[in-house]
Amino acid sequence: MNATATRVDVPDSAVADFSSDYADCFQVAAIPGQTAADWAGAALGGADGPFSRVVWQGLLGFDLSSSGTPGTLVGWPIREDSPERFVLESGGRLMAGRMVFELVGDVVRWTTSLRYHGSTGRLVWAGAGPAHRRIAPRCLHQAHGRLSRPPM
Repeated sequence: MNATATRVDVPDSAVADFSSDYADCFQVAAIPGQTAADWAGAALGGADGPFSRVVWQGLLGFDLSSSGTPGTLVGWPIREDSPERFVLESGGRLMAGRMVFELVGDVVRWTTSLRYHGSTGRLVWAGAGPAHRRIAPRCLHQAHGRLSRPPM
């Protein structure tokens, strides 16, 4: 099973109902028995706390809840939760953001979409985007490792 996350074309299913200015998608081999929510939790689990406050809420300006708030994952409101599809979505002062985790056949896809509220949001993402495109596939790869281990 290949645990290397690769960038792929953004699937229509992830962006059809969210008008965006930017979107990217990464995928990795799925692990049988894991839901889209399992993948989201494993990929984003370390992003609460300082990362959320400094990057998501501070730099990118998303309006997030405290970690652990019911109906959220790492502060992001859960918009959809089915075994094959898990959607997080938030507004903010600079942009609106959406993360979609989808199980499609033998892969899991993580699509990030952004809708800028003006030129400042676009400029901020121009600086932050390259780091995101390095970090996201690493997070998916690490999630694969976490979900591949048998439970203790």
